[in-house]
Amino acid sequence: MIVYLIIFLKIVDLLNQALFYGKDSDRVQHLRHVQELILRKDPSLLNHFLEEVLNFQTDKSSEVKKTIISFIEEACQHDPKLIIKVIDSLHLLLNDENIFVQKKLILSMISIYKSTLTWLSKSLLVDKHIHSMWQCMTNIKTHIISMLNSDDDRLCTVVIKFIEMLILTLSRYEQDFSKNLSQDDHKILCRIQLEQEEKEMIEKLFEFTISQHISSVNLIAAVEAIANIVRQRSGYISRVIQIFKVLHVNLSSTFIDSQVTSLRNIIKLKLFSLLKYSPVYNLQPQITTFLTDLGATQAEILKHLPKATSESKRKLIASTNENSKKPKNINDNINSNLIKKEVLSNDNVKSNMNNNIGQEQVTSNITNVRNDDRLFVTSSAFDSKTHLASTKETLSICTDLIKISSIQQKKTKSFKLSNVIKSLEYDEMQRMSLDSFHRMLHAEDICERAGVEHVRQKMMTSLVCLFERSFHNTYEEYIFTDVHKRYDLAFSWLYQEYVYANGYLTPNKKKDFSKYDNILCRLLEYLQEKCDELFSRLLRSAPLITDNALSVLKQYCQDENCSYRGMNLLSNLIFYRIIMRDKCLNILLNFTHNENISVRNNAIHIIKKLYEKKEFQQSIEEYALKYLPYLRTSRPPEILFCDDKKSSTSEK
Repeated sequence: MIVYLIIFLKIVDLLNQALFYGKDSDRVQHLRHVQELILRKDPSLLNHFLEEVLNFQTDKSSEVKKTIISFIEEACQHDPKLIIKVIDSLHLLLNDENIFVQKKLILSMISIYKSTLTWLSKSLLVDKHIHSMWQCMTNIKTHIISMLNSDDDRLCTVVIKFIEMLILTLSRYEQDFSKNLSQDDHKILCRIQLEQEEKEMIEKLFEFTISQHISSVNLIAAVEAIANIVRQRSGYISRVIQIFKVLHVNLSSTFIDSQVTSLRNIIKLKLFSLLKYSPVYNLQPQITTFLTDLGATQAEILKHLPKATSESKRKLIASTNENSKKPKNINDNINSNLIKKEVLSNDNVKSNMNNNIGQEQVTSNITNVRNDDRLFVTSSAFDSKTHLASTKETLSICTDLIKISSIQQKKTKSFKLSNVIKSLEYDEMQRMSLDSFHRMLHAEDICERAGVEHVRQKMMTSLVCLFERSFHNTYEEYIFTDVHKRYDLAFSWLYQEYVYANGYLTPNKKKDFSKYDNILCRLLEYLQEKCDELFSRLLRSAPLITDNALSVLKQYCQDENCSYRGMNLLSNLIFYRIIMRDKCLNILLNFTHNENISVRNNAIHIIKKLYEKKEFQQSIEEYALKYLPYLRTSRPPEILFCDDKKSSTSEK
């Protein structure tokens, strides 16, 4: 009950802060914290706070609206019945003016629609509220599908993903709910209508893919969706291959050369992936022929074929390449016939020159040029009187060219990268490294919008752990400027230092926790002055609490304003940190005879609570029995006022 009350009050506080205070990024952080507390720690609070959270759907900030959409999506995954309460909010957010809000909602509808359909297929009672919800859901679905013709590519790509989900979900092969719709006796869902809708969606997607006005971005998304569908629903394989062939023919008339090359490579990769599936065995010759047209080699095709005998693979490749070999044989025959005619014509020229030198004849001049291992024979008319001279002249020129090219080849030197680059000075390298690190620090908003903030965070913490002290100071200053928002960066940094200190990333390295200890203490010293909540959170979640960190905690407990919170934190560490239980308990016991009355009373109060637990009774009794005799002395001994380290050694 106490835990429930604490979470309840915490959620109320976070909602108030998100409603009235802070920047948009801070408000989003508060709402995400609310989402975590409700849906992951105590889902029983969901119905109580649902309306308060949904009130943020009319907020001016697009980031806040996107956070509310994420909350609704996760809530519907946890309890699909909530769709009845949130369907109007989804419809409202779909018509939002901000395109990023619309895009986020469409992506969320992929999972919401599927979970709702699965829940409805299992539901036996269908009242008017469910009827109204399903009608609104159908309207949302129709609206999303109509966005396929939008001028904005960002919307079209997510609509394609939504249509892909519809096709896969409405199929009779979908296991989540098809078994519940074996008979057409459901009050809302009808198996035949769902299958008809699936066919309409696949036809719409096919038409959109081969349309002339489609952009390259949307075409890539459509090809990805079609390939994913056909891998799970093999009945469409023939249609998909025909569509790919149509695209292969029509790409050059719609896109520029670089886009055509990229799109054909994507189609080739999708066909390679299809070759591995057993349902396409009968279509393998057709697919391999198409791959050959797209520029795939025999080795690539053999690599992606499913396991089969080598003889069957060779026969398949031979059949697909038979047509490509024929033109080469025809060219060879033509070249050989031309050469024969040239030789005969030269013999006739010589005989005619002996009989009548003044008579002019037309013969052919043979010039053999080797280019890409092909022989090209060209013929031209020339005067019979000058035939022999011109032939000798041509041969001499060709000989000279061959000699020149061979000399040039001998003089050509191999390229060495070391000859054209120079190593940078250390100061210049340091400056460039710091500049790049500063650019990463200032890319926070861009990375959040792109959804790669976790990648940026991991990269920055790795760099700080690897590089010198200058990076530490810069990163520390960056975190402390907004420690509430960037606490995750601080903890990630601390955890990365712990990994390096343990030698997990560098084998055979001795454990050295000096840097980890320094960073932990610096963070704790700053947080105890600025934010008590984050101070406690860091100590509870730190992978290792060092002796110096415990010293910082001791100083925190001796402050009258923070004494009670610090000792409660010590109590939590005693319960949850088994390895350091004795150290923390000893510190708390030493506070029971502290010269400050407030500190002493708080410590005695918490020790009395701990004494109620059996596992602590023996340690507390031994400590009390050891120090109680000092009450008889005329003045307190020095051992009562020394630190815990001296106290513990003296006990020994």
